Amino acid sequence: LISKYQLERVNCDEKIPFYLELVGAIDKREPILGISRDVIHPLTSFEQAQHILNQLSEQGINNIKLKYSGWLSGGLNHNYPAKAWVEKALGGIESLQKLIGFMDNQDCELYPSVGFLHVYRNSQSSGFSPRKDASRLLNRLVARAYQYRLDIFERKEQHYSYVLSPSRLDQVVDLFLANYQKLDLTNISLFDMAREVNSDYIDDAKRMVDREQSLGIIESQFKKMKNMDMKIMVDHGNGYAIPYADSIINMPTYGSSYHIVDEEIPFYHIVVHGFVDYAGKPFNLSSNIQDDFLRMLETGGYPYFIGSYQESFEVKDTKFAHLYALHYGDWIELAADIYQAANKVLKDVQAQRIVDHKKLMDNVYQTTYENGKTIIINYNRQSVNVYNQIIDGQDFIVMEGMVYEN
Repeated sequence: LISKYQLERVNCDEKIPFYLELVGAIDKREPILGISRDVIHPLTSFEQAQHILNQLSEQGINNIKLKYSGWLSGGLNHNYPAKAWVEKALGGIESLQKLIGFMDNQDCELYPSVGFLHVYRNSQSSGFSPRKDASRLLNRLVARAYQYRLDIFERKEQHYSYVLSPSRLDQVVDLFLANYQKLDLTNISLFDMAREVNSDYIDDAKRMVDREQSLGIIESQFKKMKNMDMKIMVDHGNGYAIPYADSIINMPTYGSSYHIVDEEIPFYHIVVHGFVDYAGKPFNLSSNIQDDFLRMLETGGYPYFIGSYQESFEVKDTKFAHLYALHYGDWIELAADIYQAANKVLKDVQAQRIVDHKKLMDNVYQTTYENGKTIIINYNRQSVNVYNQIIDGQDFIVMEGMVYEN
């Protein structure tokens, strides 16, 4: 990867990155004149985003990389992105420009989020036609991605998005970027382009697009944005995105848990550390924060939180109920504690490669960097003795000057 794509080491800042995702607007079903309708409901306006950033700064959190979701017209499940229409419920273009200026003064980075591979809203004026622009399944039917109930895995027939044909992707991205640049935005967060690759089995040999062809189309979009000197944040981070991504969030940090697997090896993290900054899942949505904190240290990731200005109950009974702990006031102190602890451990290895990772005993792992810094994690509930040092249960130690023996 390094030789093929001329990957360069990341810049070492005084403090490690802090990844923050703010949810702008969602669609919510509300009664309008006695009739139930979907309306755009703001969770974090552009002005409120500044307030949250100020609060984080007062808590000692710096080097913030902000992914702003739901800023486009339509909210999280935004309209067909043929243009970069700003959601008016969040304050409009003028308020967005103020946020951009504020973040530049704070030396933070803004990454407005957009998804190109799915179409969540369809109207005659959007420019999208399912018959002409959507992918086709093997049976030639229009491809739809459905939401499912997690308890019984029943498909929600009314909750779906169309899968955009890869043959339309280049045109849509060009139209969007032409409008996007007018907003003086130089960074972008791509929600789905590094997460999935879709085919189009349309009943026409000349127009059919297989997965390899689709991959080539997606890579060309990354190259296009890089040629425009854009910094790119991606979710999940399939391998083809590594040469183009400046940040990867929601990177998997756990294995599949299949019984055939004996050990989970953080291979991806070992490969990219020092070349791409990354983070796992949001801490405030974690079911075991201490385990996830230790896993972050083991894999060399950075803190990541997702939040909103409005209270968390605002997503209840919506399509976004899985975002159940959003309100920033509920997790800001936790974020400050995690950030300060992680910064002490990881600030001097930001551009260092991981040169060794090994299992020392059951649930005890060691990660070693180029400069000899070693982090030893104990996931056990009880303390263990490693190198004549006691590591408490669910804790870690840092050792300097370890020599790596190949």
